[in-house]
Parts: sequence; C-alpha cells; structure tokens
Amino acid sequence: MRGRKKSFNKTVRKKIFEKYGWICANNNDPKCLYNKGLSIHHIIPNTEKNAKIYGDEFLQSESNGILLCSFCHENVSTISWIKTKKKELEKKYKK
Repeated sequence: MRGRKKSFNKTVRKKIFEKYGWICANNNDPKCLYNKGLSIHHIIPNTEKNAKIYGDEFLQSESNGILLCSFCHENVSTISWIKTKKKELEKKYKK
C-alpha cells in the first residue's frame, strides 16, 4: 500500500504533537525510543481507497493521527492497542 501526497496540514500536525506532549504514544514499550525520530502515523492508512470510504477530512484529522517514535512507527503492526483503535475509528467514521 502506498501513501498519498495529501496529509496532515501544519495546524493538525502541531495539535497532534501537543496532544502527545512530544512523546511517543507507545512510550510504555521498553523498546520505545520515547521522543527520538517522532513522526505522525495515520491510524487508518492514508490511501485513495480509504479516502473514498472515510473522506479526506477525517483521514487528515487529529483523530486519525498518532505520534510515534521511529522504532514504534516501524513496528506499528505489532502494537495491539493501535489495532484496536483502528477498528474503533473504522466503525465510527465509515461513510
């Protein structure tokens, strides 16, 4: 799956960083890098297909963004609570 060019705008990015206090949302994992290499991850992936299902307004919203360090972002598929959060968002925001 490839990402799209459209993504979080500067205002939303700032809100997400502030929401998580510039710390990885998965910081309880002993392998987490805490605040190293932070990036914003789309909980529901930012794809053309998902844009049709959920709409760009939701995909690029603060609700669909989570702050992760580089280790956690690379291993996001193994983080069970993020999978649960994804399922909750899919139910709530599907058009």
